This record gives sequence, structure tokens and C-alpha cells, in this order.
Amino acid sequence: MVFDTTHSYAVTAGVGPFNASLVAPFFEDLRDLAPGYQFNTLPYSYYGLVNDLITNPFYTTTAEPVQCQAAKEDGADDCAAYLMSGGVMMTTPWIPTGFPDHPQILVENVPAVHVEFSPLPTEKSFDDASCRLFGSNTTRIGVKFCLSQSAPTKLDAGMFICSGGIVNGQCKTTDPAPNITTSFFFYRRFGTIVGAKSNYTIISASNLTEPLPISFTSSDLEAYNTVLDWLLDYSKADIPAPSAIIETFWSSKNQLQHEYTRAIMQRGFRSILTFPLWLFNANNVGNSEITERVISPNLPPAHYTTASLVQPYTKIKFHPALVATFVACLGIAIIFGWLVLVWAFSVRRSLPEISSFPMFDSEFKSEARGQSVPDARNVWGYRDKEILDAMSGAKVERRVI
Repeated sequence: MVFDTTHSYAVTAGVGPFNASLVAPFFEDLRDLAPGYQFNTLPYSYYGLVNDLITNPFYTTTAEPVQCQAAKEDGADDCAAYLMSGGVMMTTPWIPTGFPDHPQILVENVPAVHVEFSPLPTEKSFDDASCRLFGSNTTRIGVKFCLSQSAPTKLDAGMFICSGGIVNGQCKTTDPAPNITTSFFFYRRFGTIVGAKSNYTIISASNLTEPLPISFTSSDLEAYNTVLDWLLDYSKADIPAPSAIIETFWSSKNQLQHEYTRAIMQRGFRSILTFPLWLFNANNVGNSEITERVISPNLPPAHYTTASLVQPYTKIKFHPALVATFVACLGIAIIFGWLVLVWAFSVRRSLPEISSFPMFDSEFKSEARGQSVPDARNVWGYRDKEILDAMSGAKVERRVI
């Protein structure tokens, strides 16, 4: 695919690593909106995206796994990878109007985060310090959510359904509890993103750099937990339990092991785990300096790049090995043809003389070809006279069958 470019302009774009320093100022700004409000402020414009965030084509595309490629080849459903680049939705300023003949936006060298999920090790267990309960004494809808760090670049998470709700700070459930778990990793990458002007969805992500692991410190993990608590604790946000994010997991507790249901719940669970990264990277509204129409001068340098209005064209490109094989085979055929022509012109073979005696031609001249006796070879060129002379002393015998 090649592109015809009509207009290029400077933008900020991409998704950077989770920035723990943005969390506290963001929550302070929310509290300032309603100083006397006794509950957490959880705007729908944020948590309304959660269920499908990881598969939302505005922000994310699928990618090939790095850590769990072998597991994916074996058919493991818990292995998946996504490239969160933000697409054209997270570019500033807005896309310029006009240029109807160029329907796509190409953004070069865009920072992105490769998010990868793999199966949780069977021996993994969560201690009480890494788990929180989300629910209320007035409803049966409740879960125990756990998040811990097992390596500098690896986080483990699990959501355990409290089938009977949360009573006096205890998760009432079966043993084992219905659950959904995963391990996940973050990697830093750069690439070229192409998006549609018509609906802002990502069309392709190409020219990706090698993934570089992103490490988490203890303060990063603490801030990450704070964001997830704010997102999932519907009681502190005064959200009715049936409208809570965790309600979809609780209502599916008896079908979490069903292949179809689990696939849907995995999508929501992965989206929850990715939400803090999406909101609290330098190039999103979790950063109070971000505006929709004006480029912020204080972002990390990697977020400053160029976008272009383009028209795509398909260009055929052949594999070099295939081209070399084709040329070699065609060359051999051409050389063989020329050799045949040279041989045909340089080696001349005479044809037998056709006489008035077809019986003699068929019987004797065909047998004479190739014999070493001189007289026999001469028969090849006999005409009528030579045939008559040669047959003058011949005797004819009649055979009756």
C-alpha cells in the first residue's frame, strides 16, 4: 500500500506508559467540581468505555503476542495481545476539514503500548493484602478483585465472584469461587497508524518497532490499584448495583467456564485492567494539561509527530526470491529455445528420395537408414533409375497363405 499525500500537519499522538504522578491531581480536580459531594465522582464518559476498551477500534488493534506465542499456537484462549496506540482519536489538534479526495489519516512514528495477556500460572495465589472487596451489605452483587506483581514487568490479576454477596466484610461464595484470572505485560513500541476520516477508526498499524518491556515500581502498582478501586467500587460512587461494572461478571458467575461466555468476560476483564493505562498516560485526559484542539507544549518528546491526509493506492510487490526463481526459469527456457534453433541450422539431415515405387521406399529405405554398410546407405538416395537397376535381377515369388 502506498499513499498520495495532500496535506501534513504537526500533532501530538499516541499512548505512553502508565504515569502514576497524574492520578492524585486528576482526583483532586474531580473533587473540586463538587467540594461537598460525599461520594466518589465517576463520570460516565470515562467508565462507559470500559467494557470494550481493549477491542475498541478507536484506540486499539490486535497484535502478535511476545510472551505467550507458544501458548497461542497450542490454542490457548487466555493468550492475546493488543496494540494501544490511540489512533486518530488521541491526536491533537482535530483533523482539518476539506480534502474529500483523501479519506484517510496517516500518523508516523506513533508511541504505543503493547498489552499482552497470558494464562495465570496454576500455582499462583493471591494474599489478602493484594485483594479488595467491591459490594454492599444491601445487595448480593459483589466481587473480590486481586492485583499483584510477580515480576518487574509482570502483573497478575483475578476477579472472584461473591455468589452470595459481601456480608460484614466477607465474600460469601462457593469453593472454589467462580473466577476469571490473567497475567499481563506492557511493552513500549512505535509504529505508523492509518485511520479513517469518516469514523476515526484505526485501519492499520504497521512498521512496528521491537517491543521494550515496561517495568512497574511499587508506587506505580499502588496508583494503579487506586484507579481500579475508583472504577470498580460502585458503592463509594453511589451507583446502583445493577448499573455497576462488576454486575456483568456477577450475573455470569454460573457460566464463566463456558467458552462463549468466558470470551466475552475476558474482553471486559482485560479492558478493566487496561483502563488505568489508557486514562493516565501523558496523552489523555487523565493529564490535566491535555486539551482537544491545542497542542500541549509539556508532553514527552515521543508524542510530537506528523499526521498527513492521504489517499491509499495498492502497489504490487513481488518477493525477491520469487522474482529470481521466475527469471532463472524463464532464462533457461529462452536459452533452450536458442540452442534448438542453433542445432537445427547447424545439423542438417537429408531426407530419403521419394520414388515411384512406394513399396520399395517403405521396405528398403527405412531399413537402410543408420546401417554401416555403404551400399545400404546409398539406398537412402535411390531414385527410379537406381531402383530399376538394383531390382533388374530380382526374382518374384508368390506366397500363398
